[in-house]
Amino acid sequence: MSLDWDNDPELKAIRDEFVRSLADREKALIEALSSLSEDPAGGLRDIQHVAHKLAGTASSYGFPSLTRFGELVDDRLDALFSTSAGGTELAKEGEVAKKYARALADALKKAHASGKDDPAILATDGAKSLISAGG
Repeated sequence: MSLDWDNDPELKAIRDEFVRSLADREKALIEALSSLSEDPAGGLRDIQHVAHKLAGTASSYGFPSLTRFGELVDDRLDALFSTSAGGTELAKEGEVAKKYARALADALKKAHASGKDDPAILATDGAKSLISAGG
């Protein structure tokens, strides 16, 4: 049984609230990106936090592509942190993270504007780089 997000007023209101929250998540990603040069570990953790929350919730609101993208970013950063990476490696990963974090921010912006899931976000360079890296 699939949910009728567009024709059920209660479901639509719930999804609309989620869609509004995407702008805040995009803002959090932009802030995390700007902090990468000063604090690579903190910036990467902030990016991971946004991605992790998306991975856990977006599909529930009818955004499976955002869930998948969130999983890819979360898994990549989880693997990095689990290897106890040092400062140099974190700074290097920060440069790589910019590509997929910007792509995720763009996907959030697009989903916020349209209110709909877009599977094409998984074909962006940022998503493809994560998928090819083993995501």
